[in-house]
Amino acid sequence: MGERLQRIKDKITRELGPIIRKALEDPEITEIMLNSDGNIWTEHFSKGMEQVGAITPQAGQALLATIASSLGKEITEDQPSIEGELMLDGTPRIAGSIPPKTVGPQLTIRKHASKVFTLDDYVDASSLTPLARKYLKDAVEKRLNIMVCGGTGSGKTTFANALINEISVLCPSDRLYILEDTREIQCSSRNFEHFKTSEAESMDALVISSLRHRPDRIIVGEVRDGAALSLLESWNTGHEGGISTIHARKTSLKGAFLRLEYLLQKALPGTENGQLIGEALDLIVTIEKQGQRRLITSITEVTCYNPEKAGYQTKAIEMTAADLIKKDNEGDS
Repeated sequence: MGERLQRIKDKITRELGPIIRKALEDPEITEIMLNSDGNIWTEHFSKGMEQVGAITPQAGQALLATIASSLGKEITEDQPSIEGELMLDGTPRIAGSIPPKTVGPQLTIRKHASKVFTLDDYVDASSLTPLARKYLKDAVEKRLNIMVCGGTGSGKTTFANALINEISVLCPSDRLYILEDTREIQCSSRNFEHFKTSEAESMDALVISSLRHRPDRIIVGEVRDGAALSLLESWNTGHEGGISTIHARKTSLKGAFLRLEYLLQKALPGTENGQLIGEALDLIVTIEKQGQRRLITSITEVTCYNPEKAGYQTKAIEMTAADLIKKDNEGDS
């Protein structure tokens, strides 16, 4: 690192202050938020959201100016927002704004997980039943294609990391290809490659190019666009055992299907894609934030697509503990 960049990094570290620095060092904290009123909040894996301190508007403004400089940008009244990766270990993602867009300096720091929470951790946190844990471990070993569905802040990526950890434990020699827009997936496997999109190479291009490198499993951090078509086709043609996440406003089985169909329509407008979804996708796991916990609310096998009924044949996995897990009824969705 050059002398100038080192000076900027040191300045960022100082201006973050002791509260934010401590939160960045805590492996169980996933997000840090500076609100425009100066209050600092953190999102903790097991404790949820809590206020941990405050800083002055002047300190917040100085911090955002230094972060902007590290990104080769300026943050001004005419350009009041910045996004990028923080020049610190782990390169956490940041988004920040200043007045007049906000009433005061505002910053959100999303950390890349430094600790992988295992399926056992989810059971210990009462977010997953032991029976569901056993089923998911079997699903990983049987190379089922799994889609994790949830809303913003539901913990989709963190749970995907737990499933990827199971691959590393149960199938340590499998060659994993991990594709992301921003680096959030954590992998302890001995045999993996990690690729990130760029202006020159889209997610769709990454999925297609990955097929030339002999992957056993293809993992996409979050499928957001027409790359859903290439991903499902790869899962359906000899690359079973993949994992991806999908954002759905309504965290439900129906919401997951609707979102996937919408993304496939972006790739192939006017086509019927139910058959591909029914063949390529084996399992949908829904996750929600409820109170201070993130709960696995359903696990559903996708059996096939029924064109006569224009619906999916599914089978809900029995997980017991009805107060913890909301179960979908077996049937057409």
